[in-house]
Amino acid sequence: MVFLAIGIAVVMGCKSEADKKLEAERMARPAKYVAALPDFSRKPEKVALVQQPYLKGKIAVLSSTDGKSTFGNAGFGWAITTGLPNLVDTVKEDPEAVKTVVLEECKSSKQGFYTTTENPPRQIPAVYHDCQMTIIDRTIQSVIYIKNFQAASMEKVSISPTSTSVTLTPTREMEEFLKSLPQNRR
Repeated sequence: MVFLAIGIAVVMGCKSEADKKLEAERMARPAKYVAALPDFSRKPEKVALVQQPYLKGKIAVLSSTDGKSTFGNAGFGWAITTGLPNLVDTVKEDPEAVKTVVLEECKSSKQGFYTTTENPPRQIPAVYHDCQMTIIDRTIQSVIYIKNFQAASMEKVSISPTSTSVTLTPTREMEEFLKSLPQNRR
């Protein structure tokens, strides 16, 4: 059994130079991605607002709620979301190709309660997220568009027995807005 393990280690250690180079490139991708996130999340000082927003090249969408990463995986308060196809893979593979950054900054506020139909009824806080979307054209290092989105109230919501709040976010509206924008792939 020991001989077999040594034989496997020797075979695995005999990688071609091309295989070693490919493996090194694969290992560097996450480091490039992590290194790019702080740069992506920084708003440029220059503001050149346009009437008709656009998306240029590869796109990275970063989201935060109350200054914290939406998904808890970016220590500085931002997370890349997948509102548009292949965003995460694109940025992880080649962050230098990103020409447009979309920042979605949401703030939460409690606005009333929902009452359950269980016996006895419970009151669950209603938390609304109001979001500001900032579109940045990295080719000119400028903020080109800012749009605000508000969560809409709902008459009926589904509340589980363990729910402690109901959170309403304008996620669908923000995604639909981005998908409606003209895209220049250069």
